[in-house]
Amino acid sequence: APVSTVAIITTWIGFQLGVGAGRFLRGAVGAWRYTADFERLAQPDVVLTPLQASGTQGFYALLEGDLYREPGQYLQGLSGFLQLGIADETVNPIGSYAGAGLVYTGLFPGRAEDVLGLGVSAACNGDDFKDAQAQAGTPVEDVETVVELTYWMPLLPWFSLQLDAQYISNPATDPALDDALLLGLRYQVVF
Repeated sequence: APVSTVAIITTWIGFQLGVGAGRFLRGAVGAWRYTADFERLAQPDVVLTPLQASGTQGFYALLEGDLYREPGQYLQGLSGFLQLGIADETVNPIGSYAGAGLVYTGLFPGRAEDVLGLGVSAACNGDDFKDAQAQAGTPVEDVETVVELTYWMPLLPWFSLQLDAQYISNPATDPALDDALLLGLRYQVVF
């Protein structure tokens, strides 16, 4: 049997400013490529051998940093992040992704270490995937969107709790699925 080899090639460039100075800004852009052959998502109506694509690639970028620091505080304040990813739509169902969020440390008086976070993400189906699904008679939505609210609180030096709520619009981009609300509770015990 033939042996398939895959090379994963990644390239990125980034920067980081202000680490240790009480404020920071970090960013990166990058690209990736798989060299193996992949079956194309969109195929002609009648095909004996599925069409292949030689490799697949994508691009990503991220930016995160401080937006506000409470006066005289090194760790308390508001930070944020942005993320973007784009993939080859001929073989990848998800063609693009975007995410953003805000995190506040020490929002409430007397709770300097608590962390409150709000994030939004959107995974968008690529055109070839939507076409292939339509051709198969399986409709899909364009985007799955998730909004997440979380709150982490250390209660003892060895014990913390995290509350989490996620609202998922168009789960798996399947129109047969209702939107979902997930509630979670996570605890951590450190020995």
